Amino acid sequence: MNVRAPTWILVAIISLMFCCSNVNEQKEVEALAFRVHEQMRAGDFASIYRDSETRFKTVGTESEFVRSLKGFQEQLGNFKHAETVGYEIKFDSRGKTHELHCELEYEHGRAREDLTIVRSATGQMQLWSLEIQPLD
Repeated sequence: MNVRAPTWILVAIISLMFCCSNVNEQKEVEALAFRVHEQMRAGDFASIYRDSETRFKTVGTESEFVRSLKGFQEQLGNFKHAETVGYEIKFDSRGKTHELHCELEYEHGRAREDLTIVRSATGQMQLWSLEIQPLD
């Protein structure tokens, strides 16, 4: 009888659990990004700010954030569509973060978006940072 067989089974089970956890987390991240994009489409920038993680709010006030996104909207027109082009899980001083990279389409141009998302103390995925750079 091979004594290592139970060890391999245990490793396989743990790997499967980790994989399933990451898949579920990615779905949560994508759902949050979808909500952010719907809020962008509706011009509801204040809700993006209010729903974000506490650290996000230390960068500036709600009115500054709204003004910034409205200025971006004036430059490129209304937001039309987002396409996910990358997803990463990182471990750093913030703990485990999820980075979603998207290409955004506006009425008059395109942009690259990087969303960093973390799980809050309450267990919800929340926006930790949002960076949008025009491509055109």
